[in-house]
Amino acid sequence: MEDEKILKIRIERYQQRIFSLALYLIGGNQDNAYDITASSFVEVIRKMHSLEKEDIFFTAVSAVVVRKSRDVKVMPSFSESDFAELPFARRKALFLVRRALQSLPFDTRAILLLRDQLHLLHKDIAVILHASEDNARSQTTQARILLRDKIKEVLSSGG
Repeated sequence: MEDEKILKIRIERYQQRIFSLALYLIGGNQDNAYDITASSFVEVIRKMHSLEKEDIFFTAVSAVVVRKSRDVKVMPSFSESDFAELPFARRKALFLVRRALQSLPFDTRAILLLRDQLHLLHKDIAVILHASEDNARSQTTQARILLRDKIKEVLSSGG
């Protein structure tokens, strides 16, 4: 009974962040993102022997989402209406970043989302991407530079 309560709390705490990760990794298809999110939680819950370590749970679910998203064909379906409630200038800026992010290679996009959206530590990103912590740190820096360059490219094309 206690494990069920812990599990419910963890799913409620992380479901939106995990869904957002899947959504951005696969290009905006909400149905596919929901399927990936739900199946990732189920997979991790089945494999975990203990629910004691919350950070391990979150990292494990994130890793499964990245793995499952890698095989999904990216079909961007974002629109400016996703930000309709925001002021015009902020809405335009977010749409621009979203377009630039979707033009990045999958691994680059994954690193940026894991670090800057989910705020995972480099050691956790390293586990997810099967890399060293130093490599994860270096790839994060390179990914940010590439995103900046893509944003400049989108801006220069009239983005």
